[in-house]
Amino acid sequence: MTFELRFGLAVFALVLIAACVAPVMAAGRVGQIAPDFTLPEWTSRSPVRLYDFAGQIVLLDFFVYWCPHCRASLPEMETQIQDYYEAQNGNPAGIPVQFVSISVEPSNRAQTSALIQQYGLNLTLDDGARTVYSHYTLGGVPMFVLINGMAGSGNKQWEILYHRAGYTQGDYTTFRNKIDAIVPEPTSLILVGAAMSFALRQGARHRRPSFR
Repeated sequence: MTFELRFGLAVFALVLIAACVAPVMAAGRVGQIAPDFTLPEWTSRSPVRLYDFAGQIVLLDFFVYWCPHCRASLPEMETQIQDYYEAQNGNPAGIPVQFVSISVEPSNRAQTSALIQQYGLNLTLDDGARTVYSHYTLGGVPMFVLINGMAGSGNKQWEILYHRAGYTQGDYTTFRNKIDAIVPEPTSLILVGAAMSFALRQGARHRRPSFR
């Protein structure tokens, strides 16, 4: 077999492999629409849907209890994103922000529960089967997905605006910059008010006592 033939077969094989994996590699990327999902809340086991947060900006943080970078991100996301935007009544345009931590640990519930209490995480979902994580995975944790749940903004509703894996202390400023850049169109301002009212009701429903 000549070198040219071997090379051609190798290229053809790579094309076939790329065609097989392309749908997976493209899943959950920036600019795509995040599909709805439902996961149980960690303690109550009540079902929580992504699309429950319509009209809000949603930041998902997939984590496992034993990951040191997750332990760096979770307390900062809770205080510098969730608490910060609650105190500010949303981002500068008044759009509510919801931080959602999602455990992808398939076992060791006691250790995960201890971490949730240690950091006072107010809304944690259980994705131990990694069904949602597998749609977005970049191959590590923590993994973040920023989603625009606001209709009538400069982006499509449920569009994925930012997607990354890994965290270094202080990186919350990157997320704030992304969140603060989301602005509703003037005709959508009434939706912002409705979303804020909904966010307050959801907060009362999901919020647990703080352990900080």
